[in-house]
Amino acid sequence: MFSLGIEYWDPFGVRNVFTITKFAGILYTLLSFIYLKKNLELTQMNKPLVYSLFLLWFWMTLVSLFSSNIVGADIYLFLGFFQLIILFWLVFNDVSNNPKIRNYIFLSFVSGVVLVSILLSLGIGIENVQGDLVRGADGTRIYFMGMNPNRMGDMGAIAILLVFSLVFSGSYKSKKRYLFLLLIPSLLTVIGFSGSRGSFVLTFLGLFVFFLLKKQRIQRRIIFMVIGAFSIMLIYEFMSGFEILQQRLVMSIEEGDTGGRLRIWEKVLDIIQRNPIVGVGQAGYDFQMKQIYGTEKDPHNLFLFVWAVSGIVGLALIIYFYINVMKRSLMNLKENKDVTNIMLFMAIFFLVSKSGGALELKVVWLLFACITPILYFKKSNIS
Repeated sequence: MFSLGIEYWDPFGVRNVFTITKFAGILYTLLSFIYLKKNLELTQMNKPLVYSLFLLWFWMTLVSLFSSNIVGADIYLFLGFFQLIILFWLVFNDVSNNPKIRNYIFLSFVSGVVLVSILLSLGIGIENVQGDLVRGADGTRIYFMGMNPNRMGDMGAIAILLVFSLVFSGSYKSKKRYLFLLLIPSLLTVIGFSGSRGSFVLTFLGLFVFFLLKKQRIQRRIIFMVIGAFSIMLIYEFMSGFEILQQRLVMSIEEGDTGGRLRIWEKVLDIIQRNPIVGVGQAGYDFQMKQIYGTEKDPHNLFLFVWAVSGIVGLALIIYFYINVMKRSLMNLKENKDVTNIMLFMAIFFLVSKSGGALELKVVWLLFACITPILYFKKSNIS
């Protein structure tokens, strides 16, 4: 989780084929073989989730194999998604066996994003869209070490939500936890430099859910809502200092600009209508997008992508998975009075509905692995 912020750090010039995060994932998987039976155990808690994901991978791969033969394209096996299912499974069992790990994972991720903020402030790792190193932001959106600005902004937003969780959810008992609030300006800087409107909305959506659903006595609830409103106003005021972000927000409000997503979604729906039951496979999708745009085009929506590639069958499987996670998050809220899970679920749902490459976003599957098993634990076991 810590390495996600510097995933594309490239001291040896090999990030196109091997990243620091991939190395960390492989190392973690290899270490898991020490207790393989325990780490890859199938239980009542994880079986519905793991099975639905593997079925989705199998069906998407099968349809894509047929479509590759039809259009004469290379075979696409969704190996990245397959690896993330394994990672989700391993981390899920780790958190199930020791719930304390969850907060350490959250802290690791926040620390990694703070490091990104520090490097950005020092002018280290800043690149332009062509991948060339530049000295500063110069009024444009930043590509940090090759990372897409939207991806960078989303990481900053999620880190902010995790800070509020660690401080106010009651799951982290350290008296020094309020010091984490001092990291908020640093994390907001990451969003500001990214210029990501979606990350801006993601931050406020997550905080709204968190402060709205946080269960307290009526007196403390009023205090908590005041803290929430004050925090949101301060964050908004801080973010107003980033010109590129403000310009893009004004475009969204005044012109309805969504970065071209609505037009892409319309084209994806046209593709879906041609084969809504089985889907067109990855090769078929890429082929039809090239005919429309002249190049491969990501739909920037997980559910539309799955529907286009694997039809109703695949869409039903991914919706089944998300509904399971939502039910567990709500159950955790009811039993443990911990709003973290449902806040992160809502944040992830918004994230995958507007992000490119959503099926293989590592942070999504790692967070899912943290929030899905927790709902079976009593509050006294979470510290």
